[in-house]
Amino acid sequence: MSFKDLRKLFLVDGNSFLYRAYYATPFLATSRGVPTNATYAMTNMILKLLKEQKPDLLFVVFDSKVPSFRHKISKEYKAQRRPMPDNLSVQIPYVKSIIEALGIKMIEVEGYEADDIIGTIVERLKDKDFEIYIVTGDKDLMQFVQKNVFVYDTMKEIIYGEKEVREKFGVPPSSICDLLALSGDTSDNIPGVPGIGEKTAKLLIQEFGNLENLYERIDEVKKDSLRKKLEEGKDLAFLSKRLLEIRSDVPIPDLSLNYTVTPDKKRLKALFRELEFTSLYREIELEEKEPELIDEVELDILQGESFGLFVKFERGPSSPFPEFKAFAVYDGKNVSYSEKKDDVLKIVGKAKEVILYNMKDFLLSEIDIDSKKAFDIAISAYLIDPLKRDLSIETILEEHLDLNIPSKVEKHKFFQLAKGLFDVKDLLARKMAELNLEFLFYHVEMPLVEVLSEMEKTGVKVDREKLLKFSSEMDFKLKEIAQRIYELAGEEFNINSHKQLSNVLFGKLNLRPLKKTKKGYSTDMDVLEELIDVHPIIPNLLEYRTLSKLKNTYIDVLPLWIHPKTQRIHASFNQTNVATGRISTSNPNLQNIPIRGEEGKKIREAFIAEEGFFIMSADYSQIELRVLAHLSHDETLIRAFKNGEDIHTNVAREFFKVKEEEVTPEMRRIAKTVNFGIIYGISAYGLSKELGILQSEAQRYIDDFFRMHRQVKEYMDMVIKEAERTGYVRTYYGRIRYIPELYNPDQKIKQLGVRLAMNTPIQGTAADLIKMAMVNIHSRKKELGLGSRLILQIHDELLFEVKEDEKEIMERLVREEMENVATLDVPLKVSIGFGKNWAEAKT
Repeated sequence: MSFKDLRKLFLVDGNSFLYRAYYATPFLATSRGVPTNATYAMTNMILKLLKEQKPDLLFVVFDSKVPSFRHKISKEYKAQRRPMPDNLSVQIPYVKSIIEALGIKMIEVEGYEADDIIGTIVERLKDKDFEIYIVTGDKDLMQFVQKNVFVYDTMKEIIYGEKEVREKFGVPPSSICDLLALSGDTSDNIPGVPGIGEKTAKLLIQEFGNLENLYERIDEVKKDSLRKKLEEGKDLAFLSKRLLEIRSDVPIPDLSLNYTVTPDKKRLKALFRELEFTSLYREIELEEKEPELIDEVELDILQGESFGLFVKFERGPSSPFPEFKAFAVYDGKNVSYSEKKDDVLKIVGKAKEVILYNMKDFLLSEIDIDSKKAFDIAISAYLIDPLKRDLSIETILEEHLDLNIPSKVEKHKFFQLAKGLFDVKDLLARKMAELNLEFLFYHVEMPLVEVLSEMEKTGVKVDREKLLKFSSEMDFKLKEIAQRIYELAGEEFNINSHKQLSNVLFGKLNLRPLKKTKKGYSTDMDVLEELIDVHPIIPNLLEYRTLSKLKNTYIDVLPLWIHPKTQRIHASFNQTNVATGRISTSNPNLQNIPIRGEEGKKIREAFIAEEGFFIMSADYSQIELRVLAHLSHDETLIRAFKNGEDIHTNVAREFFKVKEEEVTPEMRRIAKTVNFGIIYGISAYGLSKELGILQSEAQRYIDDFFRMHRQVKEYMDMVIKEAERTGYVRTYYGRIRYIPELYNPDQKIKQLGVRLAMNTPIQGTAADLIKMAMVNIHSRKKELGLGSRLILQIHDELLFEVKEDEKEIMERLVREEMENVATLDVPLKVSIGFGKNWAEAKT
């Protein structure tokens, strides 16, 4: 038999692979906090092996949990190795499940290490028709390399044959044990001979051949000091060799050589979905089957009270809203399809329940559905797990129904999606019931869809000319600042180039660099702020950066979003993007428009009311502090809010031991920063940076706050403890947010998890409250037939376009609904202002 006819057998040292995967990959976890870095890396390593090497046979071999004979020979064997990290041990069942699903055989024999199992297989098969590759990073397995046996180090991409072993170690494979017995192997606690390194060991084995010959001819070692080390370390040398010699008589019960690697694609997809390996999941294509639906019927034949309704929408240039294209509907028995919008309106009209995906698109395309009879699977899936990165309809159906959606025929795909919507509803509803999320779904999130769709339809009127004029003014101002920077630098350069700026600051001006990156010394905002008093160029650079960002992010961009047909900006309001439950905006983001400074005010002046309308701003006052008072039952906070006291002044008075009338604006500012910092779990370091004070002083403020508000500290400690136990936190209304960061071995990330656990119930409850208020205001407006409209939500603030003759009723209505949305231990307060633009309404 020729060499090329040999079958390729790969023996993977599973433990070596596992540890390499774990330590070579940054910490990863699912949205539920299950660690996955070793699983993900090892899966990719095996897939790469299969793809590139195309083995005929592949075994993954693992150490037994039962100690091997080597532990009896030497108690110190591998004794210095730390126990397997918890974040690795919990991944082993997943690793093994994936290996099985890939169709790969695993071998593990009680009382034996992987090396011995591999050695036994090699001895059994080395003279058979196999070309054997031992896949490992361990040196001791090099002893098996011979004519048709190789060691493959996948990390270094090196295949070691006899020649390569000699080149690397200076000895033949058969002498590897003797070499390591002298030099030792720290990774496995092989002691070797003290004082003898690999270079000396190599020379000795080259001269004497093996350990036994060396000690028989010890007198021939000319150097006295070396001979003495060898004589003193003789016992350790022979102990090391015994530990290094690999057994070849392991009783392997089933060494089947007649199998082919055949993956179970369906099981693999399920595992990859559970572990949130999205890219790997999508690479697996199952054999496509015809949709498991009966033949299509006419719409009139459809019966039942519930319908799974999939509608295809497209966004075109003529409208800022999605446009209807086609739909499929399933009633539990039959499916129908149509490209007529009137047909989908008929279905919606006669249904008692419509199960759909992204109800907002229906409403924006004038397919009116009452939220009371709609079940939006995107919102349901989001509430069940708000950290999910992918909430596409395909992913939701695949995850919850194990349904493979791809279809070559678009019509068939629509059938599958409509049926999938129908089938997944009960499962999602049951999960929401188990997690006590029904109130949020049915009474907050679903009714809110109607509110948000109206907000998007209405849009926001923006004064294009005002923004263009402001842009020109900003250009002039930026040129002035740039000229000052050039004068202070003594040369002209590209201010926006980090490299050129770094050269000027840390080269020419010789300022002390504070932080180094791969690209050189950092010139980010944090660094510049720390250097603000060092050189007059720094304040100018900070001002230039701030104004440039405003100009490039808002002033020049907002006019581009004004729709030519409506002359308004129709931003998207996203309900399922933020883990805490907050609403976000995109295309463009209108929630980050700066509040402070003259420039921020000028941008807000460009948000104007239509003729015959006012802009009305309704802003919750200190809502997160009020929520904290309620959740913690802190008597001091509750009393202050009930009495209408200024909470920041109260805290400042305690901090600085002064009377109320002696509290200065600076004292109040410090107290305010501490108060809001506590909500976000701020550290002493973070607070010291924020206030520009010593860390010890910042810590004193935090300690003082918790001393004054003992129940707040007890509440936050309880929240963290519960989050560590369950893996998630809840808002007052039951919204869940998982905190996988709490299980991260990196202390910085773990501390982030602690801060998220502290803040989410507060921020999330505030988000729930304002959402409920929006729903109630919308309902009241409809009842009264008012023409005023809600146009923006910016976290704790609602912005309305109010008809001039509805000013009084809207102010009263909005105040009533926002302040009475819930009965808490403290009153909710709202500040309301009017103006012809946003800036006027806020002052």
